[in-house]
Amino acid sequence: MITKDITDPDVHQRLAKHVGPGEHLGRAPAWVPSMLLDMASLEALIDAHFYRPGDQLFRMEQLPAYGVDSDGDDWRRFREEGAIEPDWSRKQEWYEVIRRERENGQDSRRVRRFGPTLTDYELYQCHMGYLYNARYEDIRVLRDDEHDVPELLEMDYWIVNEQLVVPMIYDGHGRYVGAGVLPPDRLEEFRHDRDLAWERAEPFHQWWERHPELHRGRVAA
Repeated sequence: MITKDITDPDVHQRLAKHVGPGEHLGRAPAWVPSMLLDMASLEALIDAHFYRPGDQLFRMEQLPAYGVDSDGDDWRRFREEGAIEPDWSRKQEWYEVIRRERENGQDSRRVRRFGPTLTDYELYQCHMGYLYNARYEDIRVLRDDEHDVPELLEMDYWIVNEQLVVPMIYDGHGRYVGAGVLPPDRLEEFRHDRDLAWERAEPFHQWWERHPELHRGRVAA
């Protein structure tokens, strides 16, 4: 498993709010020491626990923008050229992966929290991501000032197969820094957060159809 040493004081400041009572960064029993999972290790961790029929995966997603390599050139095309469909030569492989997972009986869910006004990046995610992902993944939207949003943990995270809680750490530009696995005694806290969000959120396609003013030159898929 590959990790990376985190020395940036700004990142440590961001991590500090995720540390439980009586915990300290850099020494046990802190949930995140100075070493965090890189993206490849995080993906390997998920794959090792999410592959059988009945396995479950949940993603909480809350940032206004992300700086991720998986966007390829699509984010630029959306922003500068007005494109509304992804690069299918690149994205089709991913859609085949999540289609096979759905057909295999794997349950993938996501809550996407939005602010009252969607950022350009959030609109991009809707047009080039969620609109297609929601065919194979259960995606719900929780929007401030539109839905009854409960008090939630202010972080992105995964819950993998009801066993692992994996908070995601990003820098101030939405670039991935790393992830850490929480100890088992934090599991119920995050399950409760997930269940609150899921109950209040609205299925993506239903929400998207109610907001044609957000669409770029097409109707909802």
